[in-house]
Amino acid sequence: MNQDLLSQLLQFVKEASPVIWSVYVRQVYLTATAELTWMAALVTICLVLDRICRKAKKYLKEHYDEDWTVVVWVSTAGLVVCALIAFGLVISALMKFGNPDYYAIKFMLASVAGT
Repeated sequence: MNQDLLSQLLQFVKEASPVIWSVYVRQVYLTATAELTWMAALVTICLVLDRICRKAKKYLKEHYDEDWTVVVWVSTAGLVVCALIAFGLVISALMKFGNPDYYAIKFMLASVAGT
């Protein structure tokens, strides 16, 4: 029953106000593109952290220093966190590109509900 109501709502919005519907769909694509941009920035940060980690490990092989051990741990932790967030952003963006109607309805209901 909910599927029928959502289908009817979707059809009504598309027919009654195609301009509003196209704005919501465009917003979905812009949100997905922004997520991909953030993902690219996080991948860049991951690459920088990987380079720092490799240099710190190389330095640790030659000279043991606790400060450099901390650098290795912090850069590795940052790399893992950034990689996980980037992976989540890619999945979210692909879902929005794959089913923009669902997210347009979601945006519409959120704006109507005021959240």
